[in-house]
Amino acid sequence: MGGRSWEVWQGNNGGNDVVSYVAPSAIGGWSVNVKDFINDVDGRTRVDGSWYLTSVQAGFEPWQGGEGLAVNSFSTDVQ
Repeated sequence: MGGRSWEVWQGNNGGNDVVSYVAPSAIGGWSVNVKDFINDVDGRTRVDGSWYLTSVQAGFEPWQGGEGLAVNSFSTDVQ
C-alpha cells in the first residue's frame, strides 16, 4: 500500500481488533491515501461503513535495536 511493503501485525487489545503496519525500513518522506489502509483492514477484519475515522498516528514502539528512532514531522490533510 502506498507504494511500500509492510509487516502487518493483527490481534486484539482486549476490546478492539488492532491492525498495525510496520515499515521494514526508515521512511524519510511519504504521502499516502489513508483509504488504502482502511480497505486493507476491511479485508482482514470488519470495517463498518457507519464508523468514523477519529485519529491518524505515526510513530514507533521501542524494541531491541531501535535506538535513535524519531518522528520529526507529521501532518494530515483531510479532504
